[in-house]
Amino acid sequence: MKNELGFNKSTKDSIWHLQNEIDSLNNLKFLSIIDKYGYPLSKRTGSTSSSYLSLHLVSETNFKLLESLFKTELNKKNMPAEEYAKWFDRCQIVMNKKQLYGEYDQQYPCVENIEITNAERKKIGLKKIKNNNCR
Repeated sequence: MKNELGFNKSTKDSIWHLQNEIDSLNNLKFLSIIDKYGYPLSKRTGSTSSSYLSLHLVSETNFKLLESLFKTELNKKNMPAEEYAKWFDRCQIVMNKKQLYGEYDQQYPCVENIEITNAERKKIGLKKIKNNNCR
């Protein structure tokens, strides 16, 4: 957070603490919506907000918590393959790993093994990628 408003360290720390609490509550609400209604697919809700929300849940803790839930929602066709793969890949990047699906950074998909990537993409209904563009 830039200190353009002249906040002292104590005030900035307090704001970040409050923001973390709000984020945690929003995450719990999002998960309860998924639990009750399934992943809020944009076709059903008319909103792409769930795609953006899921991309904020990318810590290692969230990955461990959500991987099976999101995979279940993917298998139920509640979560689009592109959203699942993008979320999964972003989590991998946050954990200092290469993308599995090559979906988060589509311009420069950096995957460990393009054959494995394309096999995994096929499993979830995504088309093959042609190049492994690690930079």
